[in-house]
Amino acid sequence: MCIRDRDHVPHVEIETKPIDFYKILSEEPELLDEYDLLICATGDRNLNLRLNEIHLRQSRTTGALYTWTELRGYASHAILVIPGKGGCLNCTIDDKFQFRHAAILLSQEDSLSQEAGCGSTFLPYGAIEAEFAAATTSRLALSYLSGETKRSSWWVYLGDLEDARYRGIPVSKEYEFAGSNRLIKNSLAPQRSCPLCNFRE
Repeated sequence: MCIRDRDHVPHVEIETKPIDFYKILSEEPELLDEYDLLICATGDRNLNLRLNEIHLRQSRTTGALYTWTELRGYASHAILVIPGKGGCLNCTIDDKFQFRHAAILLSQEDSLSQEAGCGSTFLPYGAIEAEFAAATTSRLALSYLSGETKRSSWWVYLGDLEDARYRGIPVSKEYEFAGSNRLIKNSLAPQRSCPLCNFRE
């Protein structure tokens, strides 16, 4: 099904597929090469890595952009993967299946908060943190689509890390002196240990 709103966004066409994304990846991987840019904002690490693997094996022209917000919203990441032009998402994962460049050293279990009334649990961050993540992702997407960014890149927006320290939440050494409320732009180099990149460009 295609959804069009020509009055507001005349240059955009949205096509929806009411099936599981894993099924699309396994049965219709050729779809990945039909678009200018793939954006995955599910926050599902398994899905991201599976998409990354199929994307690199299937596509030679399409970029893929992965984005998520860290626990409690203290940092958000946007990783652009351009086949053959730098590293990939898998290059950012360590041998313990963890993201190498996390700002907050806190497990999901330790980060959960509990509702006073019903007792349900939730991850405590709000719309403002989500908007920073969306803005960072949008800026990187536009930079790629306009031709400004030509190699795989990783952008991180750091929120109020001073607040994290004040609350006793551990901040990684990588960001110990990085400051707060700022955007850091990095190139994404292939890692020798990455089986997808094999350190070849």
